[in-house]
Amino acid sequence: MKKHIIISMAVAVGLVALTGCQKQPGVPGPAEKAGAAVDKAAQDTREAAKNTASSVKDATDKAVNKAGAALEEAGENMQKE
Repeated sequence: MKKHIIISMAVAVGLVALTGCQKQPGVPGPAEKAGAAVDKAAQDTREAAKNTASSVKDATDKAVNKAGAALEEAGENMQKE
């Protein structure tokens, strides 16, 4: 009799464990959630790098134009003297 109770309890615990551990349809598992977070972080990093590169290019263009204007003005001043 004790064997039947123990076996029944073991089967019940096993069924509960299997039911609780099965992947639910449409619900991402922990690895899928982690993968999605890594993908988002990579995308955010890529976008930040593009924005930074664009900002650096704009700042460089401004500096070059300002330096060019200063050189032009210096050349004009030299010609006046």
